Amino acid sequence: MIIYAPAKINLTLEVLGKRADGYHDIRSVIQTISLCDEITFELSKVMEYKSDLPGWMGEKSLAAKTVELLRQTTGCKKDVSIFVKKRIPLVAGLGGDSSNAGLVIAARMPSYRATAAEVGPSSGIREAQSRSGGKRPS
Repeated sequence: MIIYAPAKINLTLEVLGKRADGYHDIRSVIQTISLCDEITFELSKVMEYKSDLPGWMGEKSLAAKTVELLRQTTGCKKDVSIFVKKRIPLVAGLGGDSSNAGLVIAARMPSYRATAAEVGPSSGIREAQSRSGGKRPS
């Protein structure tokens, strides 16, 4: 499966306050743009994160953190190989890591749907989103 995770720009950004976990609550208006990372998922015997960008550390990305939290929350341990063809520059304020994490949840949910249903409607998704620290696009 291949999905495209778009970059975004903030049209407005308001910092509301600091949370107990060190992150900030924000309110923003965002617009996606045509620049996208391409994310490929394949069934695998182990979880792995790869990229075409030298120095990209997939295991430290929000996508990897989100997958691990989703696995913990739902109890599902299915493994995939995730390959990210990076087109959104790192640390450029374009939300590439957050967009990737949000779309990883959407792409992985079919694998977790039965387990997530056992713990409550979408609770695995919401828990993983809130605990990953990502600013998932809606």
